[in-house]
Amino acid sequence: MSTVTAIRLYKPQSDLFKVDVDGKFAFSLSGLDISNTGLREGDELSADRLTELIELAGSGKAYAEALKFVSHRLRSVREVSDYLKRRGHVAEPVRLAIDKLGELGVLDDSRFAEAWVNDRTALRPRSRRQLEFELTEKGISRNIIDETLLGLERSTYLDSLCGVIRKKRYRYGDEKKLIAYLSRQGYAYDDIRAALTLAAEDTSSVES
Repeated sequence: MSTVTAIRLYKPQSDLFKVDVDGKFAFSLSGLDISNTGLREGDELSADRLTELIELAGSGKAYAEALKFVSHRLRSVREVSDYLKRRGHVAEPVRLAIDKLGELGVLDDSRFAEAWVNDRTALRPRSRRQLEFELTEKGISRNIIDETLLGLERSTYLDSLCGVIRKKRYRYGDEKKLIAYLSRQGYAYDDIRAALTLAAEDTSSVES
């Protein structure tokens, strides 16, 4: 058996407690975990109980790091998983942290995909093929990608493509070269022709 010899606050105004076992630092737990486990100085711990608490400490640390990681912007599940693994966390704490963030609604691949497509369309236009590739790289499932791109309104998509055309028109003065460029970017021919027509109408209205 091992003995909990000290439980002390990590630093002022924090919610993290250091736990010493048999006179040596063993793990850290949040105040909530200390309360939930009922851990007290003088408690005797079996080997299994000690292992359980160490695993709980690892999960708490993974969750805290994941929460900080997603606080800056929306993240996909794969992004969070890869980040925690790079930080040295093993599979089970990573899974528990991701599950907890999912339950809180903080981690949601559908919401991430929708925000990614909307931001790209508004600020950095991409073809559907490019969007599909980027979302795949973020670990988004095929079903979510298909559903998200299906929800992208054609008018919004064409407006975005018109913006690309206006930006690139003078670089590719010949329309065939412009079409070839847009095709290489993954835009479908029908969408290119429709956007070219819209861009031409916009130019005509401005000139008149």
